[in-house]
Amino acid sequence: IVVRNPVDRVLEQYAYYASKRGLKVSLQDWIERDYQIMQKVGLTNVSSDNDEDVAWYEYQMQSQGGILGRSLYVIQIRHWIQAFRSIGRNPADSILIVRTDRLALDPDRELARIQQFLNLTVSNITRYPLPKEITHQIRPVSASTRQLLEDLFRPYNRKLYRLLRRYGLFAG
Repeated sequence: IVVRNPVDRVLEQYAYYASKRGLKVSLQDWIERDYQIMQKVGLTNVSSDNDEDVAWYEYQMQSQGGILGRSLYVIQIRHWIQAFRSIGRNPADSILIVRTDRLALDPDRELARIQQFLNLTVSNITRYPLPKEITHQIRPVSASTRQLLEDLFRPYNRKLYRLLRRYGLFAG
C-alpha cells in the first residue's frame, strides 16, 4: 500500500483536477464542500470503529471523488487488515506500507524492501530510474489552509500509526 503525506495528497489531487479537468472552484471551497459532507455523515466525530465504518460508507456515497477521504488511510487500511485476519492470514505477511517520501529520498532502499517483501531478486525485474518529479504543479497554499488540513488529518494519522504498530506494519 503506497501512502503519502495526506495534506500533500489532497493538494496534488486539487492541482491535477485544476490543470487536467478544468476545475474552477478555489482550493478552500473545494475542501470546504467535502469537509461539510464529512461532518454531515459524522466522519469527523466518531467514537468507535463501527461508527466510523458507517460514516465512511455514507461519505463514499455522497462525496465527489473522496477529496479528503482518500487521505484517511487508517479506515481503508483497517479494512484490508480485517479482510486478511478474517481469512486467517497475518496482515504483516500480506501488506507492505510504502511511503512516497521515503521512496523519493532513497528509491534503491525502498525498492529493495519491496523486492524482499515480494520474494523477488534484482535479476527478476527490470530497474527503471524514478522520475525526479512525479507530482503535478502544486500551487502555493495559504498557511491557514495547510493548518486546517493538518488539523483534520492529525487524529486519523495517530490512529493509523497505532494500527500499523499493532499489526507490525509500521513504515516509520
